Amino acid sequence: MTDPVCTVLVADDDTMNRLVAVESLKYLGAQATAVNTGVEVLEAMAKENFDLLLLDVHMPDMTGIEATLRIRAQERASGARRLPIVALTASATAKDQQTCLDAGMDGVLTKPYRIEQLDQVLKEWCGKR
Repeated sequence: MTDPVCTVLVADDDTMNRLVAVESLKYLGAQATAVNTGVEVLEAMAKENFDLLLLDVHMPDMTGIEATLRIRAQERASGARRLPIVALTASATAKDQQTCLDAGMDGVLTKPYRIEQLDQVLKEWCGKR
């Protein structure tokens, strides 16, 4: 068995969205870990290093924006490498996408997305495939 193309943490409070993301990532050769909340994102990141974070913007306990701000602050404080964070959002407005980028996210993937779009995200943030 070959090594995964990259390790991806998927955070989405919707069960079906998580399942689709994880199965799509596996199909594309990535290793995926899924969590339900922003708090669980921080907990997972404390235990394991990931190559990419796919982060739902609208979660009930801690939004993706809040989680990103905390992650970026922790990176600055510790000198850790910058983790690529791609927003998962159903909002396609330019203003909402700019809010994600302004918070420190590196890209935006609008739901529903196609597997080709997810593959492009992996190519961009996890290197050549």
